[in-house]
Amino acid sequence: MRMMVSGLLLMACNGNGSGTSIVDNDEDGYFSDVDCADDNPLINPGAAELCDAVDNDCDTEIDEADAIEAQLWFPDNDGDGYGDPLGPIGGCEGPEGYINNPDDCDDDDFNINPGVDEICDNVDNDCDGIADEDSALDAREFYRDSDGDGYGNPFVSTRRCAAGGGYVEGEPLDPEQIDCDDGRPLVNPGATEICDEDELDEDCDFLVNDEDPSVV
Repeated sequence: MRMMVSGLLLMACNGNGSGTSIVDNDEDGYFSDVDCADDNPLINPGAAELCDAVDNDCDTEIDEADAIEAQLWFPDNDGDGYGDPLGPIGGCEGPEGYINNPDDCDDDDFNINPGVDEICDNVDNDCDGIADEDSALDAREFYRDSDGDGYGNPFVSTRRCAAGGGYVEGEPLDPEQIDCDDGRPLVNPGATEICDEDELDEDCDFLVNDEDPSVV
């Protein structure tokens, strides 16, 4: 009997003058005049907002940008599935045109993003910070030209987009393009065979002196 009387007094003391009692049904410490879900102790003005399509903190907003599970969303202007690191917004879900990664280095070009292959075009196609790296799809073999005569050593090569210093392009199986002595600038397929005591194969045709019909 005493508990019933106490409950009635509590309801009476918490009246709001409109005939509606102010109570705390879920016993979460918030009365029904501020608790937007007084039958759920996990929903009240002191709760943290979650990304669950519910107004957890009773501020009349659902899944706002400061929700615990909210994340950053980045604009994807070219629609390639990779976002621009500039201009992110927070939220539980990204609005149309936004994506949840900042990995695009050129958000105006659909063909430039981390998912494409690098090609030799002076552009960082795959957004790894390097343009025209050796692994580019259309990179070519270049051969070491130690003596600077324009002909490469078939046994020393590198794969890249451009020759660079000390390397030349060539076909190692073509005798007219390979250097048989990359330490002598006067010995290469473009040189003239001459008679000499050292019996050098100046023109790299594997014939020396009088053996070579083109000897001078």
